[in-house]
Order: sequence, then structure tokens, then C-alpha cells
Amino acid sequence: MVSHNDSDTLWNFMGFVQRTAMGLSLHRDPEPLEGMSPFEKEMRRRLWATIVFLDLHVAIGSGMPTLIRPQDYSTRPPANIDEDQLSVDMVHTPQGAFPEHTTSTFQTRLAEILPDICAIISNINSAAPDLKYKDVLEFDAKLRQSLKASLACVSSRRNPVIGPKSLDRPHIQSSMLQLFVRGVMLALHCHYFMDPEKHPDYQTSYWAVLDCSLAILGQQRQIYDANSSELPTTWFNDINQGSYFIAAAHVTLGIKHGSFLSGPMALIGSSANETAWMLMDSLASISEEDVGRSVEYFKRYSAFYQRYATLQALVNGGDTEQARNDAFEHIIKVVSEKAAELYPSPFYG
Repeated sequence: MVSHNDSDTLWNFMGFVQRTAMGLSLHRDPEPLEGMSPFEKEMRRRLWATIVFLDLHVAIGSGMPTLIRPQDYSTRPPANIDEDQLSVDMVHTPQGAFPEHTTSTFQTRLAEILPDICAIISNINSAAPDLKYKDVLEFDAKLRQSLKASLACVSSRRNPVIGPKSLDRPHIQSSMLQLFVRGVMLALHCHYFMDPEKHPDYQTSYWAVLDCSLAILGQQRQIYDANSSELPTTWFNDINQGSYFIAAAHVTLGIKHGSFLSGPMALIGSSANETAWMLMDSLASISEEDVGRSVEYFKRYSAFYQRYATLQALVNGGDTEQARNDAFEHIIKVVSEKAAELYPSPFYG
């Protein structure tokens, strides 16, 4: 089994997936192919879009180059139609149009921006990245525009009866889209995440990173609050946990430098700083519940919690060395309790 937390192993595994998919010609649009039904053509497009998404997701998490580049495929995005419109016996693929929302809108919208995202990740994760800053800003504007349009489309399908702490399919799609695109934006800007006073030419990236980081942690809290036995969301936070801890690292630096009390963040008052602390507290409590799920999760939680405890001491004028020691003891206590809960034995008792 491949752990969902092990990005490096998943990156290796994606090599097998990518080559198998190309061996099946999924990277070539099936429209010209004779003897293939409309249903099969549509399924091939959907499968390829999923593979490209997974390739990008793993590349972002591992910091490795993408295995699929925009010029490597010609497959068009899936049709924007409801799944119940698909049938093995259909004689043609129904036509869907935006801004109408369907059960396929998430994948269709995502597939449309994947070439741009491929170009971004391929460049910044390469051995010799050469993305100019003007290109960074252009990609940022394009991603924000696409995200805004996609979220508006997805939100139009949300069930108005569903409360803010409940989930429906469009809500899940919206959160997944936001986390993925925000993660790409973090990767796009992180090289220019510098003190805006010392590097004013790159201040747009500094504030973009903090904004995206808060948005990512906010999505985690929303999804966690909406978890239920009818629609469990543990899987959702599992596959996005890497993004949560990366976002937390940036928020930690933002709090340390008082960035949520100044600059663009000051425009919304002290609430930005309060929100940052609230989301860090939230990540700490949510992480403690899942710390026993894997070794990788334990390592991420341990690193995060020590930084988090040190930050609290630093901001409050406490002893940072003592805070680190206390954090270490707390981590051991939490892990021991979780181990005893998951694996009852005399050793943990």
C-alpha cells in the first residue's frame, strides 16, 4: 500500500500511472478515432483529466517536476454535463455550457486550467526554474480569475437548505477547487515570499502567500466542522494535509512579523490577526485527533506543534526554550494516548 502522506513514493507511482495512460493513448483526444462510442470517448477524457490532476497534486506535494506537460497531450476537457446524462447506449455526447452547473463542472473547469497549472509547476519544480516575476503576476491574475468564475458556477448549484456546517456535493467541489488552486498559488509565489519592506518589488507575493495560507486553513476548519457520519470528510483532510501544514508555516512567519496587523491585512482590522491565531489553534486541535494515522502525519504534526508553541511564547514574551520543551512533552503525551487508544496493549497502558 502507498501512504497518502508519502508524496515521494506517490510521485514514483505516478510514473507508472502516466506511462500506462499514455500507452492506452488517453493523452490523445479520442474524437478522430473510429469505432469508439461517444460514451467511451467521454470516459477517456474524464480519466485523463483525473490523471493530470493527480500528477499535479503529487508534484506540488513532493516538490518534484510534473510528469505530464501541456504539450504532451491533446485530450479535451470533459463535457459539462450531469452524470445521469451519460449512457453506454448514447449516440452522441450531450452538450453542456457554462455557467450552468452540473455534477461534472468541477472536473471540467479544472481541466480547462490544468495546462496553465502544468506550465507553472513544471517550471518552478524544475532544476533550473526561469519564471520571470511578470509571468508570476500574470499567472496569479489568471488563476484568481479562473477560481472566481469556477466558484461562482459551483456555488450556484448549492442546496439553499443545507446549513453552513453541512456539506453537499457542490460544497465539496468548491473546497477541493479552492485548496488545489490556492496550493498552486502558494507554489507560484513562495520563492518571492520576502520581507515586503526590504523587497518592495515582491510585496505582492508576500501578501498573496499569507492570503492563500489563511484561505487554505479556513477550508480545513469548514470541512472539519461539517464532518458527519452521513458524509465523512476524513479522506478530504487526509489528501490535503500537506497543504495545511505548509500554509501553517507561512502563517507562523506572518504572525511573528506582525504582518496580519499591517499592510493589506490591516485593511480588515485586527480580525486578520485573530483569524490567523484561531486557524492555527484549529490546526493544532484537529492534528492531535489524527496524529496516530501515520508516521508521516506524526512528523508533520510534531514539527508544526513545536513551531506553534514557540510562536506563542515569543509573541507573549515567554521563555521559548521552555516552550519547546513543554511542546515536546505534550507531543509525547498525545502520541502515547493515541497509541494506547488505537493499539491497546500492556506497553501503552
